[in-house]
Amino acid sequence: PHPVDETNYNLSKIERILRFAGLEEEVPKIYKRAIEKDPDNSLNYHNLAVWYYYEGDLDQAGSLLESALQIDPLYPKANRLMGHILMRRKELAKALPYLQNALPEFDNDPVLLYELGVSYYVTEKPEMALFCAQKSIELKPDNLDAYDLLGLAYAMLGDVEKAKQAWEHILSINPDDSVVIQNLKTLGKYQKK
Repeated sequence: PHPVDETNYNLSKIERILRFAGLEEEVPKIYKRAIEKDPDNSLNYHNLAVWYYYEGDLDQAGSLLESALQIDPLYPKANRLMGHILMRRKELAKALPYLQNALPEFDNDPVLLYELGVSYYVTEKPEMALFCAQKSIELKPDNLDAYDLLGLAYAMLGDVEKAKQAWEHILSINPDDSVVIQNLKTLGKYQKK
């Protein structure tokens, strides 16, 4: 039996209890009931979206996040998860506005900064990609993906030497990285004329 008080705080506690008890299948039911009771609360949509996301149902999670963002377009957690889902779907440019909306609350999250940097890179904003890569590395120095982005951003800006340094750093840790090896082979095409 669930407590009568199904506020957001208690829903999170109920979810943890259900998971601990091995009753994960009950989790979406409590959030669906919460949405029925309070359809204007974006948090309930987000919480159910998180559950579907971890179950691997990105379509259902995305649909719920769209509902949450219709209620509160700047809701940081919903924007972050929507951006992350779009990144996983390889819709990198589409992820950009969602990740930008999430940034004020998650400006110290190296994964968010990396994903935002990738979105900037694919939309040909190398200065912003460079900034995000540098900030991500500052927060998580062992993030080799951020070093790769750093190299790509420097290359797009025409700074071949700094791009080479970023990629050589990756190879010093992972000498068999075929993507980085290929990037280094094609580095000459980025040189400014």
